[in-house]
Amino acid sequence: MVACVVLMARTSMAQESPETKDKLFLLVANRDMPDPVFQHSVLLMLPASPMSLVAGIVINRPTKMTMGQLFSGLSKMKRSAQAVYFGGPVDLDSPIVLVRSARAPEAAVRLFEDVYASADARSIAELMQRPGTDKDLRLYLGRAQWTLAQLHSEILQGAWTITAASAALVFSANPDSLWQELMDKAKMRDIEWSVGDLKWPAWATSADPLCAE
Repeated sequence: MVACVVLMARTSMAQESPETKDKLFLLVANRDMPDPVFQHSVLLMLPASPMSLVAGIVINRPTKMTMGQLFSGLSKMKRSAQAVYFGGPVDLDSPIVLVRSARAPEAAVRLFEDVYASADARSIAELMQRPGTDKDLRLYLGRAQWTLAQLHSEILQGAWTITAASAALVFSANPDSLWQELMDKAKMRDIEWSVGDLKWPAWATSADPLCAE
């Protein structure tokens, strides 16, 4: 199963079709994640492609930089206090935008549900100036990237937990607490599975009045 999940993550936004039907997922760093860059991180893995690399975007690391500071040359953006996000350690000078939209923005790739991504500079500039971007748009600098074998090995070693992606998680109103929220959910799933696997002794399911109490 792990091999299949990792294979789904092979990615290149430039080659991905807007009609992709791949089920995207999140990588959630486990508590003992050895790499300090990814500790307490949640990553949205990008769609599959024929490339030999896998890539994702860290979605829960807002920086102290605002969009107004980053786009000070755009009059409509100068006063924006919306945070710019750290997307990963690779190509930090390359912005990627995730936007939730009922209609496909120009030069954007549909990822899942109503979530689109764009790395096109012109498209990003236009999207940034649309009204109501605070809740439905996130800008990330950089990305995370592995070889297929490297990520496969990290998953097998327990560095990551895999969970389904959703627009609600990607655009969480509380990104700083997203990692803890997903860790708590994973713990509850483990408890539920453990309890479900228990084989109760006969006395625990008998009709004895003492057991009923």
